[in-house]
Amino acid sequence: MNHYKFNKKIFQKPFRYYLRKLFTSWYFWAFIAVGLFFSLFPLIFGQNDIFWGIGEEKGALFGKQIFQVKSESNILELAKTCWSFSVEKIMTILTFLLMFFSMAISNYLVGKKKVDDQNILTLATPIRREEVFWAKLVAFWLTLFTANLLAVSLPTLLSGSIAGAFSLLSGLVFLFINALIVPLIIFLVIASMYFYHWIVFAIISGLVALFWCSLSNSKDGQKLLESVVELGREPLLMLILAIPVGMLFYSLYWKKFQKKDF
Repeated sequence: MNHYKFNKKIFQKPFRYYLRKLFTSWYFWAFIAVGLFFSLFPLIFGQNDIFWGIGEEKGALFGKQIFQVKSESNILELAKTCWSFSVEKIMTILTFLLMFFSMAISNYLVGKKKVDDQNILTLATPIRREEVFWAKLVAFWLTLFTANLLAVSLPTLLSGSIAGAFSLLSGLVFLFINALIVPLIIFLVIASMYFYHWIVFAIISGLVALFWCSLSNSKDGQKLLESVVELGREPLLMLILAIPVGMLFYSLYWKKFQKKDF
C-alpha cells in the first residue's frame, strides 16, 4: 500500500455498500435497543436519583458529589473519573455489550462465507482491494461510533443531567471519553485482533485471563495487578498503548486480505 493513491470517488462505492449493510443489520438495532434499555433503566423505573447517588454523602455509585469535585479540579482528573465510570462502574454491562457488538460486526465484515468483497470487486469496477479494505475499516468505525453514541453516551448523559449529576464541563468531558475514546480503544484493540483472526483474539484473551488469575494468587502478584489496574485508569495512556496494537493487527489483516482468493 506504499504507492496507493486515495481516490475518494472510488472509495465511496464500497464504503456506502458496507455502511448500508451494517446500519440495516439486526445486530445494530438489537444493540441500540438493549443499550437504550440499560442506559435509561433508572430513569424509566423512577430510580434515577438513587442510581446516580444524588443526596447521598457516602456510597454514591457515581453521582453529583463526584462530578462537582472533579469539575473544579484538573480536567485530566475529570477525564480519569469519566473513564473509570465508563469501563469499571455501573456501565460495565454496556461496555461489554459494545465489545460483543464490535465482534459481531467485525465477523460480518471478515467472515469467510460472505461474498460482499467478491461482489464489489467484480461488479463495481474500477475498484481495487485498497478501496475495499479502507471502506471496511471506515464503515466499521462509523457503525461502532454511532451505535455507542445513540445507545450509550447520549442516553446516559440525559439520565445524569436530569438527576443533576453533570456540570457543563463534566458532561462535555464524559461525552468525549465515553462517545469517542471508549469505542476508539475497542476499535484499535478488540476489533483489530478479531479482524485479523478470531482465534488470535481468543488465544490472547485466554493468555491475559490466565496471567491475571496466576498473579491474583500471590501477594506480590496482587500488588502488580493493582499497579496495572491503576495504569488502566489513565484513558490517554490506554489510547497511546492501543494505537500500535491496532496498527499491527490491521496491517496483518491487510496482508492477509491481499492474498485472499475471491
